Amino acid sequence: MHLTPLETFVTLSTVLELNPLFQAVKCMKLKSAKDISPMTFGTILAIGALWLVYGISIHNIPLIVGNTLKLISATAVIIAYIKYRGQ
Repeated sequence: MHLTPLETFVTLSTVLELNPLFQAVKCMKLKSAKDISPMTFGTILAIGALWLVYGISIHNIPLIVGNTLKLISATAVIIAYIKYRGQ
């Protein structure tokens, strides 16, 4: 399989999908969820799930990889929020 330069760039940019993970790490280090908006990350989860289903249906690797990473990192934030919301 040969990727075009644009597809290569988009695939490499999937690292940006890990941004929510930094929020989860901060929450776990501080043991506080006061800076987290669960509605925002719930929305990220919903949109990411829809894009993942679409990516799978059209067999598009960049969409599949990027949105899988997005779902994992947003789920980590939601878990951190549930664990530390009262603190």
